[in-house]
Amino acid sequence: MPLISTIAGAASAAKFAGFTPIEATGGTITSDGTFNYHRFNFTGGNQTFSVQTAGDLPEVEFYAWGAGGGGGGSGRSRPGGAGGAVIARNIPVNDGTSFTVSVGGGGGGATGGCIAGSGRGGGGTGPNGAAGGRGWNPGRSGCSSPGGGGGAGTLLYNGGTLLAAAGGGGGGGGAENGGNAGNGGGGGQNGFNGTGSGGLAGGRSGTNGQNGGTAGGDQSGGGGGGGGFRGGNRGNLANRDSVGAGGGGGGTHYARFGGSTFNGNATTPGNSGDPLRNNAGNAGGVRSGGGSGTAVIRYRLEA
Repeated sequence: MPLISTIAGAASAAKFAGFTPIEATGGTITSDGTFNYHRFNFTGGNQTFSVQTAGDLPEVEFYAWGAGGGGGGSGRSRPGGAGGAVIARNIPVNDGTSFTVSVGGGGGGATGGCIAGSGRGGGGTGPNGAAGGRGWNPGRSGCSSPGGGGGAGTLLYNGGTLLAAAGGGGGGGGAENGGNAGNGGGGGQNGFNGTGSGGLAGGRSGTNGQNGGTAGGDQSGGGGGGGGFRGGNRGNLANRDSVGAGGGGGGTHYARFGGSTFNGNATTPGNSGDPLRNNAGNAGGVRSGGGSGTAVIRYRLEA
């Protein structure tokens, strides 16, 4: 059903046959007559959803996609992984409730060409945690390829309490010609093996994806981990020259009050067919950055 646009950031409420809906501000508000939708795109900073009146049905749904990971550099490098998704339901609100929405930025693509000791993709920005990890730099001798950066997760907080998370994709592994690198894992998915092994999805104790360092000798660099409820581990090096590294693992997902989670994969974001996605969370190709995440808060306008 087509959405009817309203003023961005304006309060939105109306009474239908005695039913009082939620009145709230934040993001860009649209309506289809049955639901209001508050969209939050990546800005690099935290954003706020504020409830003035909780109404007769005081709960919202949170649809979110993590960002895609960036691709590795030249030669036989591989793309990053696509972001995962979450639909978090039954999130309670009250008069005066204020949520923080942290939309993840895409992981950076690695530099192409004959590289030594530099050129890795930067990790995606996580305004309130769940940042993507940096890719590995290649070794300082010879001619190798860096890894891509992990995508950041998209999060919803009430104060310091995490309510929902959609994991970002891992960065793609680097490889020079003749090598074999691994794709970054999608959000919620392990990184793919090259000659070096892929990183573990959600292998971190915190929300940020794991950073790569600088490889030794003539080694190519692995991908950074994606951010999420638990950040992904970086892709592993092959421990010998002239081969390829593994892709970073994706970040994982979370829904405190229940809902559905969807892993991304090497090419396609989780819950990719949902029209609310708006092309968010796409994986970055070789030498290209991943797409940013997005988030939508939805609530009913009628009983």
